[in-house]
Amino acid sequence: MATTAELWERFERANREIATWGWLQALAGWDQQTGMPPGAAGDRQEQEAALTRLLHERTTDPALGELLVALEGRDDPTELQRVAIEQATWGWRRSVAVDAGLAERLARVRSETMTAWLGARQTGDHGPWLAAMEGQLALVRERASAIAAATGHDGPLYDVLLEDYDRGVRSADLTALFDRLVPGLRGILDAVEPSPEPEAWAESADAQRALCEELSRAVGFDFSIGRLDRSEHPFTTRCGLRDVRITTRFLPDDPLGAVFATLHEAGHGMYEQGMAPSLAGAGLMHAPSTGLHESQSRFWENAIGRSPAFVRWLRGPLSRHLAAVPDAEALWTRVNRVARTPIRVEADQVTYNLHIALRFQLEQALISGELAVADLPAAWDDAMERTLGLRPADAATGVLQDIHWSFQLFGYFPSYTLGNVWAASFLLHLETELPVDELVGAGDFAPILGWFREHVHQRGATVRVDRLLKDAIGERDHVADLLTVLGRS
Repeated sequence: MATTAELWERFERANREIATWGWLQALAGWDQQTGMPPGAAGDRQEQEAALTRLLHERTTDPALGELLVALEGRDDPTELQRVAIEQATWGWRRSVAVDAGLAERLARVRSETMTAWLGARQTGDHGPWLAAMEGQLALVRERASAIAAATGHDGPLYDVLLEDYDRGVRSADLTALFDRLVPGLRGILDAVEPSPEPEAWAESADAQRALCEELSRAVGFDFSIGRLDRSEHPFTTRCGLRDVRITTRFLPDDPLGAVFATLHEAGHGMYEQGMAPSLAGAGLMHAPSTGLHESQSRFWENAIGRSPAFVRWLRGPLSRHLAAVPDAEALWTRVNRVARTPIRVEADQVTYNLHIALRFQLEQALISGELAVADLPAAWDDAMERTLGLRPADAATGVLQDIHWSFQLFGYFPSYTLGNVWAASFLLHLETELPVDELVGAGDFAPILGWFREHVHQRGATVRVDRLLKDAIGERDHVADLLTVLGRS
């Protein structure tokens, strides 16, 4: 009979192989969005399908299931091993619920829908995208139904998808959160004087790139194991044990868009770079929750990036790279402008979570079948008008603005709001331990990053998110914390 140590060695070897194939798939996805020639879309669909098929074979291998059963039956695992075995077993049961044929069809339709989305963004014709989405949504529902049947889930099908990103979160929990948060946000929004539209601020893409590289280095993103590129939609991805890539986008008339997109992705990237590589073999070198990952990006983008101390410090890097820089007061006003906008990624801190509430409602209706894909553009515009009093001018500023549904990320959007409320709690707690304003004003971000390295990053997924939050910052009312932070801005 194999010893626990021998079984564990086999488990680690399997995890490393699965991780390696996953990183290659991430590399292909990164290339598709940063440099792949348009004519290669068909080739990439085949490559994605092949990688997905291989990954599915590895993650659903009966031998892996037998190995997990054998490890579960041992009474001498370490605490780390116990956590890893429980998480792997939970994930394996969800994986084996989806057969190889369905997994491959999902990969193909994802690539097809992504290509249709990119084309629709350029042409304004969302017809082909809606057709692709119709097929995609049917397969997403099929996958969720298979997982629900295999795991005994008897709640809303949407909750199965939520657990792809935030294990243990239920739509009822999120409804309760938004029921408290939305009225508070609307109260703040109604009390704020409308801000005038800022003047165009034209800067070259090259200047913005140099600025963004300096900012990401300054806050702690390590370019020896990372890189920054340009994409249609900013994102962060891990392509290896020591290979973390972030992207941003450059707006021709507003370099601050690039600044805050870069701070956001640098927050994600630094979290990935701060995870202990030793956790890879255990399958725990990842965040325990997508919402927690979002808290790291939101913390650097908003809690730090829009603070008075950071805005004062920011004028230095801006002056080194850009042709024109507003005075201190004008820059502060521009950075913290509150205004209704139809674009989520351009929304301010007050209105951003109203955008998420809208998407939360729509994707629940899509998954339940209450909303047909063909009716989605009109439903989106109507919901935007109800929520923010705006109607998008076109599909690009409406239903086509996000990549998420095209990439099958149904259930992901609520993670942004979880990230926002947790980021506020991190800030209020950190202010009791560190002189945050003084450090930020001096451009000394290392102690802040160091605190997160110790309390969040290096722990990976060794504990569930509720335990990690309690260990790091204690029991807090996260909705109240976000409203407090926004109220003092």
